[in-house]
Amino acid sequence: MIRTSKQIAETRFGYGIKFPEAADPQGWLTRQLAHGAQAIPSVESSTERMRAFRDYQQAKQQAKKSTEMSGFDQRLPDQTFRADLSTRQLAMANSETPFVERLVAFWNNLLCVSTLGNQPILMLAVPYENEVVRPHLTGSYAEMLHASATHPAMLIYLDQARSVGPNSRIGKRRKRDINENYARELLELHTLGTGHYDQTDVQQLAYLLTGWTIHRKQAEVQFRPAQAEPGEFTVVSHSFRSGRPEALREVCERLAVHPATARRISRKLAAHFVADAPPDGLVSTMAEAWLESNGNLRVVTETLLEHEAAWLPEAHKFRPPAEWLTGVLAIAGASAARRVAKFIPKSLQQLGHTPFASPSPEGWPDRESNWLTPDGLVTRTDIAQVAGRRFAKAKLKRRDVAERFSYLEGATLEAMRSAPNHAEGIALTLLSPEFNRR
Repeated sequence: MIRTSKQIAETRFGYGIKFPEAADPQGWLTRQLAHGAQAIPSVESSTERMRAFRDYQQAKQQAKKSTEMSGFDQRLPDQTFRADLSTRQLAMANSETPFVERLVAFWNNLLCVSTLGNQPILMLAVPYENEVVRPHLTGSYAEMLHASATHPAMLIYLDQARSVGPNSRIGKRRKRDINENYARELLELHTLGTGHYDQTDVQQLAYLLTGWTIHRKQAEVQFRPAQAEPGEFTVVSHSFRSGRPEALREVCERLAVHPATARRISRKLAAHFVADAPPDGLVSTMAEAWLESNGNLRVVTETLLEHEAAWLPEAHKFRPPAEWLTGVLAIAGASAARRVAKFIPKSLQQLGHTPFASPSPEGWPDRESNWLTPDGLVTRTDIAQVAGRRFAKAKLKRRDVAERFSYLEGATLEAMRSAPNHAEGIALTLLSPEFNRR
């Protein structure tokens, strides 16, 4: 499949929808970076959600004490997440800045939190994206790291809120100790990667991070010196004095500009947009830009866009399920997409790719081998057929889909036109190689 630069901009860096502005492909993408990422609307702040969850827990405890649990509605966390998720996917699909939304999905997955088995995060997941990823999408990676590290969703997810210095006042009194989960993932997944730190670094960082916790009654993040391990700690050959909230920012700044971080995350970003095994020249150029700009994400992203490897015409990447479904919603248009909003969470679950629900802190995989499977294609086919029927019922015609998508091969257009009805014609388009590869 050979595509023009305009079509590459719309498909490789977006959801495949035509935009007149993409006639200037690189300029269109760069202007989106200048626009930045808007918060998902109608989603409360993490502070409001923490208080709502606190009140929910208190009401649940009261119901247990009064033996009235049968009448207590326990669905609040799940209902909140499902509503947030539908709102998010629709906003991403209808965005005038699809490249920005694709970047949001990438960074959100890199610094992921997961709702699996974790009720508070059901209510905090989309606020986490609104407050951590979107405001820092084109700024400093160190700032994004710091925002992630101090967000209640991350403090809960990787147990940092429970970590207490054993020699702190609270640690001595309550016989508490450190939890190394977040320190390990900060080094392994969010920055350096394996091979660039050891277990001593993990332990030293875990001591340094103590003090950050969540005040249960006030339902807010706090730094509590009384549970911070006293002393100086060395992380990857640099010493930091603990017992201060500034220590976290200092270590984020240091890790964010480490050469291993620059190369590792540049490779992941290039792999997401260009190819599962991106050219070394592209990765090296991005890593150099990372180090020269002190981890400025806009500079790194623009460097990706300026490299010839980003514009090679072959469509090497297979769209992961969540991205594919967002493209399905996008090509339907806002009106038809809203009609299927309530089915979005279930469809993502069936596809096995629900955002904010990865099975591990590593996030969802991004390689073709993980998603191009017989079972995955069967599920995608089933959802495409259901979508085709629902969109046709909403008066969407097959020619509308053909006109909105960036480009379709002659064979796909002929198959779509030959389909017995609009529903099947739309489904064929959603299952075409052009729609599934970028």
